[in-house]
Amino acid sequence: MIEVRIFTRWPSPRGSLPSRTIAACALALAIMAQQPARAAPGASTIPMQVAELKAHDLRLAATIYRLAVANRRLCGNVMPATGLVLHGRDQYSAEVRAAAGASLQFETAVAVAGIVPDSPADDAGLRENDSIVTISGIPVQPIAAQTGRTSAPRDQAEKLLASLPPTQLIDIAYLRAGTRGAARLMPVAACRVRSEILSGNAVAGQTDGDIMQFGDRVLKGLDAQGLAALAAHELAHVILEHRRRLEAMRVHTGLLGEFGSSRRARRHAEIEADRLSVHLLTNAGMDPNLLLEFWQGPGRTIAPDLFRSRAYPSRKERMAIIESEILARVANGAGPAAPD
Repeated sequence: MIEVRIFTRWPSPRGSLPSRTIAACALALAIMAQQPARAAPGASTIPMQVAELKAHDLRLAATIYRLAVANRRLCGNVMPATGLVLHGRDQYSAEVRAAAGASLQFETAVAVAGIVPDSPADDAGLRENDSIVTISGIPVQPIAAQTGRTSAPRDQAEKLLASLPPTQLIDIAYLRAGTRGAARLMPVAACRVRSEILSGNAVAGQTDGDIMQFGDRVLKGLDAQGLAALAAHELAHVILEHRRRLEAMRVHTGLLGEFGSSRRARRHAEIEADRLSVHLLTNAGMDPNLLLEFWQGPGRTIAPDLFRSRAYPSRKERMAIIESEILARVANGAGPAAPD
């Protein structure tokens, strides 16, 4: 049995292949591997698979957008939230792009994979498949990669957007079916965080303090309420800066993390995230009891008590902690709040 835990993680070295590139490569290989050797062109399932992945990405982005905007006053670091979900042409192999047809349209290195409903990008009239030319006058350009596939242009565009003032107009030039257009967005301030889906992965949720990652195998089994509960927990780790704090304490992971001060620190971080997630959901206008429903339902499979790490609370312990925090939150009344 492989246990999938909800936890803060230490990522691979920054010099290694970006995780989003790995996800795209895995998608490309998985998609191509599923095609029959002599299948007719019309029998390809690539467009459907690409569309499904984009739909999951948008669903995740919309959930995090709502949580990050509603809880911006609790975040030490903020960024402009636009509602744009971007992807890069060079994340996909030429074979996948050709087979995907209308599911993947690029006229530049970066295009819009989706738009969060009722977001600044939606209000500005941007659409899925619009190809980004410039962001606030800065060109979006392809970047060569030794591997032949790279998420660097998309990552660069996302970082550029995140670096802009949280509430300053953003001008975007784009191409739509060969015609150049322009859109002006008035973003809203939000917690500084990025998110991504790991294709072909069963990880529940993890964060390195900057990017929140979720495996698509888990997301497929979650409804909107379950996704909100999971996203709130990971956003809590980001807001509380657990990665920075635990690294400063020289907390160990792996086998060494199961003992002594490392175990206590990791356990305390999980409890903090469980408690704060109650407030993040409430501030976003969502029922914090979704957390209890999550652990009573899909949480049983995602983080089973059997073989679990001793550094993490059991499912029953989590539920007791969350229930206590919900009662305290109700007693304190409404408004943006966090545990002591």
